[in-house]
Amino acid sequence: MKKEKKKIITVPDGWADINIYTFQELKNVKKKKIYETISILTDEDPEEVKTWDMASYSRVHGAMSWLNSLPTIEDFKKVIEIDGEKYGFINRLSILNLGNWVDIEHYLINPVKNLHKLMSIFYRPIIIDDIIEPYDSVSAINRSELFREKMNIQECYGALLFFSNIEKESLKSIQGYLLKEILKARRMSSKVKLRNWLGWKKTKN
Repeated sequence: MKKEKKKIITVPDGWADINIYTFQELKNVKKKKIYETISILTDEDPEEVKTWDMASYSRVHGAMSWLNSLPTIEDFKKVIEIDGEKYGFINRLSILNLGNWVDIEHYLINPVKNLHKLMSIFYRPIIIDDIIEPYDSVSAINRSELFREKMNIQECYGALLFFSNIEKESLKSIQGYLLKEILKARRMSSKVKLRNWLGWKKTKN
C-alpha cells in the first residue's frame, strides 16, 4: 500500500510577507475562527483546514506566532520600492494641503479599510533625489490599488505609527493654520460685502 504524500503548507515568515489586502482580510476574521486566519495565510480552503489533524494544526499555528506582535515604529522606512519604482514618505506636514487633511480625516474613520488609500497620500513617487511627486488624486487612486496588493504591512504599519506621532506633535500648528485660513476667508468676505455696499451707495448718489 502506497503511503499518502504529505502536503507541504507554506506559511508566511512575518508581517513583511503580508500585503495590505491580506491584512484587511485578517482583520475581518472573528477571533474564534482561527481556521479562517490559517486559511487566509496559507491560501488553503477553510473547509480543508477544518479536516486537519491536531498535530498539523498545531505545527502551522505555531509557525504563525508572529501574529501576536504588530510591527513597530522601528520598521518605518522613508523610502520603499515596489516593482522597481521608489516612493518617498511625506514626513513634513507642510507639504500636505487642506484637501489631503480632509481625505486623511475621512480615511481614519476606518483606518484598516482605507489603509492603502492613506499610504497613497503618505508615499509618492520620487522624481529625483529627495524630490517627490506633487499630490494628484487620480494617480493616488491608482497608487492605492498598487499598494493594496504589493505594500507589506511591516513597512505600512511602521509608517502609520510614524505619522501618528508627528501628527500629534503638530496638531496645534495645523489647527492654527486652519484658523488663519478661516479668518482670511472671513476678511475677504467682509471686504466683498463692503465693496458691494459702497458701490450701491455711489450709484444711488
